[in-house]
Amino acid sequence: MTKRVAGSATAAHAAGDARLAAFLSPRGLQFGVLGAAFTLLAAGGALVTHLISISRDGVIPNMIDFRVFWGAGRLAVEGTPLASFDMTQLAGTAGLAADHYLPWLYPPAMLMAVTPLGLMSFSMAWVVFTLLSVLAFALAIRPFTAGVLPVWLGFGLAPACLPALLLGQNTLLWVAGLLAALAALRSDRAVLAGVLIGLLTIKPQAGLLIPFALLGIGAWRTILAACATTVLLAGLPTLVYGPAYWSTMIEAAGLQADLVFGQAANITLLSSPFSLLAGFGVPLGSAMAVQWAMTALCALFVLSVWRARISDDLKAAALFCAIPLALPYFWYYDAVFLAVAALFLFRAGALRPQLPDLGLLVLLWLGAAPVGIGRLVGGTSEVSARILVVPVALAALVLCLSVVMRRAAPTPEPNV
Repeated sequence: MTKRVAGSATAAHAAGDARLAAFLSPRGLQFGVLGAAFTLLAAGGALVTHLISISRDGVIPNMIDFRVFWGAGRLAVEGTPLASFDMTQLAGTAGLAADHYLPWLYPPAMLMAVTPLGLMSFSMAWVVFTLLSVLAFALAIRPFTAGVLPVWLGFGLAPACLPALLLGQNTLLWVAGLLAALAALRSDRAVLAGVLIGLLTIKPQAGLLIPFALLGIGAWRTILAACATTVLLAGLPTLVYGPAYWSTMIEAAGLQADLVFGQAANITLLSSPFSLLAGFGVPLGSAMAVQWAMTALCALFVLSVWRARISDDLKAAALFCAIPLALPYFWYYDAVFLAVAALFLFRAGALRPQLPDLGLLVLLWLGAAPVGIGRLVGGTSEVSARILVVPVALAALVLCLSVVMRRAAPTPEPNV
């Protein structure tokens, strides 16, 4: 990196930090404190309530997805790791109801990661997992908050995190890894960034657009480190569980894809463009064709944006705006991506502390929290997550694109 480019990047980072000073106002402090308090009270209250119910009745509520992680870890501890793909054995271990289909679909490295949880009771494992998720996400987002406490609180515990916390999903940990990789790239630690990105392959579908971002900036050392980490992360656990793990996982993933995509019109918690179109009655084949076209456009968008000479904050915003629209298998608990996109859009100056920008910022910040609260209070929710998530993500992407086009355009030379 030349001194001129390095100086420009430093100035852009300083400008992003300076914009966050807007949250030092009394209203900004209220935003951070009240938002974090809402998330903590809702998630903590649900956790305590469920733990009391489990200790009293010995029954794990159906709406907690973490049962799958814990159940797979327990089966691995018992020496039957491939049994995680057998719904009968997984259901018996994890306490799943016969009609509650929650399969294990992760690569062997993920199974190895959750195995320590299988050594604990369900309640203890869930508490540990939740605390680790919150801590990892809060620490990972901190480098982008410029030490402004309301920003750290407000986005580190954004309401968009709530569905993942209520379900015990791994979204916060995954996004924390991506944020840590972006922080490493920003500080020119290319190899560390690659290692962190390689670790994200424990949930490979979520990282579909990351290679396009790295190619855009020509981060070859990061790419090599990510590839090496991926190979090690796939190879070493395979030595433990055996190569049959992969064929079994692929078969299970195929069955899940057929089930979910075949019923997408009725699954309101699936929050991809494909699901939205299917919900409006578009034939499944046509809806999926539109989805793959959107995926291709998002990949091209990320590649182009990361090639452009614009701020790192705007590049990060582009990535976080595009991921929710690029993935056909994107659930409402993954909408934490939107809150992070809001932070980077604000840092980049694309969202300003005035109306109507604040309206979009709040919608991104909330993510699918209304759906999570609805399901928590009533057990089900009449609010369709895809109607909340997809239009807001699309609006953020369009805003990001408009700002990128404006800033990347060459400055006309003055007439002499």
